[in-house]
Order: sequence, then C-alpha cells, then structure tokens
Amino acid sequence: CGAFNMTVGDLVPFATLGTTMPNGMQIGRRKMRGEWSNGMLCSPEEIGLGVDQDGILILEGGHTVGQPVTEALELSPDVLFDLEVNPNRPDAMCVAGVARDLAARQGVPFARPDPSPQEVGADAAGRVAVEILDKTSAAGSWCASWTGSPSGPRRSGWRTDLRRWACAPSTTWWTLPTT
Repeated sequence: CGAFNMTVGDLVPFATLGTTMPNGMQIGRRKMRGEWSNGMLCSPEEIGLGVDQDGILILEGGHTVGQPVTEALELSPDVLFDLEVNPNRPDAMCVAGVARDLAARQGVPFARPDPSPQEVGADAAGRVAVEILDKTSAAGSWCASWTGSPSGPRRSGWRTDLRRWACAPSTTWWTLPTT
C-alpha cells in the first residue's frame, strides 16, 4: 500500500476487483512489490473527496465491515444539469432563477433564499483574521468561527461535507484550496 497513517483496527474504504474508480481506473488483480493485489485501500483523493490528501481515508464512527462507502460517508450521487440559458432570460442565469423555473415546472412551491448569514454569539474579532487579496473576486466571501464543540455525538460525515465544499478538514481549522 505505501500509506503509513493506518493502524490495526482502522476501518478504511476498500475498492474490490472490478470497481471503476471516479477517475475511470479499473481495479484489477495485479502484482505490486512482488505480491498479488486483490483490490485497493483508498485515499480521499482516489474516491473523489479531495486533492492532495496524504494517506488512506480512515472512517470515523460506528461503521461495519462491508458497508458501502457511499452509505458510510453519507454520500449521494451528484446531479448534473446541462442548461442552456438564452440571453433573453437573465433572470435564469443564477441558481435562484434556475430553482424557480424548476419549481414551476415540477409544480412545487419556491421561496427565494435569504443569503444573509445568521450572526450569533460574540464578535469574532481577535480570534479570526481575514485578508482579501483580490477584492474583485471576493464579493461573496464570508468567514465563520466557533469555539468549543457541540454537545452530543458528532455526525460522522462532517469531514465529507467540508470536502464537498472544497474545504480541507482538520481537527482545528479549515482552509480553502489555492486552486
């Protein structure tokens, strides 16, 4: 395997023979370092959950051997809409406009979302510093800060949620990738 972040008893994603990985690679039986490989232990990058991740993904929480990784990580298939928005429909050139049209087509109610963040707790000044280097592309930027940890068990998919949003999870802080 070559990864050194695992210990005995860790539960990790395993791609069995015949699995097609997100990058199109087919898992087949092959010799590696003189031994036959009958599958692959997966890093977050190999299963499409981030880039530049070192090591094998260690699953947190009460998962069982043989449980599908999509279930363990609470993943659902992405839906891709290929839309053509004509120049005479500038109202449909945003997520809210597309959602409104889809709601009308499906006959379901639509309410325009309120984009303003809810501010709770003390001011984060002094705990968080934000420097905007390119003010032309930062119109929708925001920052959140929290201290402590919520009471009760943490949902096992929190790291996966952050990866979906192109954030790199850490135990104490998150950063947006530079690419």
